[in-house]
Amino acid sequence: MNSFVLDSEGQCRLLKFRCIWWSLFAFIIAQVQSPRVSPVSLGSATELELPHKDIALVGFLAKEKDQNLGQIFQTIYEKKLAASLRCITDSEQFARRRLVSPKTVYSGLIGTIRFMEVPTIDDLSTIETSAIGADAIVIHNVQMSNIKQYVDMIKRLQVKRAVIAVNVTGHEADNEITNSYVESLFRGDQVDSSSVEPKQPIYTVIKYSEPVIFEEESRRPFRIVVDTTPVPTAPSSRLATGDLLRVLTECIDLPKAFNRVFGMGPGNALDNEILVWMKAQGISTSDRVAVLLSDFQEVSEQRLKEMNTEFKANKNRAGVTAAAS
Repeated sequence: MNSFVLDSEGQCRLLKFRCIWWSLFAFIIAQVQSPRVSPVSLGSATELELPHKDIALVGFLAKEKDQNLGQIFQTIYEKKLAASLRCITDSEQFARRRLVSPKTVYSGLIGTIRFMEVPTIDDLSTIETSAIGADAIVIHNVQMSNIKQYVDMIKRLQVKRAVIAVNVTGHEADNEITNSYVESLFRGDQVDSSSVEPKQPIYTVIKYSEPVIFEEESRRPFRIVVDTTPVPTAPSSRLATGDLLRVLTECIDLPKAFNRVFGMGPGNALDNEILVWMKAQGISTSDRVAVLLSDFQEVSEQRLKEMNTEFKANKNRAGVTAAAS
């Protein structure tokens, strides 16, 4: 992603653009600051009621891949999104060593986790067996080429909620994973002779690209884009794992994320200003994520570029007029 840098005369335009932000936020925040899901019914879709009885988490703790993203368990627990959690891992010992701490013990988190060991973290058959009975599932690091197999597994599990983080590294056509494409995977070619339409899980897909940096959330800018926009990349910046895990967690009970596909990657200077501004206004983490899922960052950058072009055009016209006189 190319960073957008204001010229020396950009301060007045930035002030003007902040006025636009304020008016937009007044409208957006009024919509996102609403009670979370409990319960919700989306037409013929599965009825979703929170907290979930049991959420299975896959791919966050894996010895084979040296994957240590256990903080998502604490975040889900603190948000009271589930009565119990399942940690599906290729090494229970590896997972316990990274999850057990004074904080997780005294908070009660460890008492809610069931450890389910599988031969490898990519073995779908044993993952499916370990996840039977869960009413929600969150999966990390699904390869783009395997998304259909994971969707088929989720459908067989008959969970009510599914959040999937898809790794699109090395795939230039990542924008092919769109809302309509994922919807077609979940619908499939099912033919039901009964009058009741088969229930589908409420899903969310977050596309991201490596390299990522193991870092806590809110340390660096990031950008969330709509399904048809390529996943943001930047040679000099990386997406922080803490931000990715936070977005995955917030999407579990965020209606704006239901049955949608998004891309997520490192941000630029404008994204940093947007994130800092929202935090300074006291907007909660949940509502900040809801705003970013509204295509706000892309619209903001496009509007600022248009203002920059208009400013230069006016300046050139003023110069020509002055020269003519």
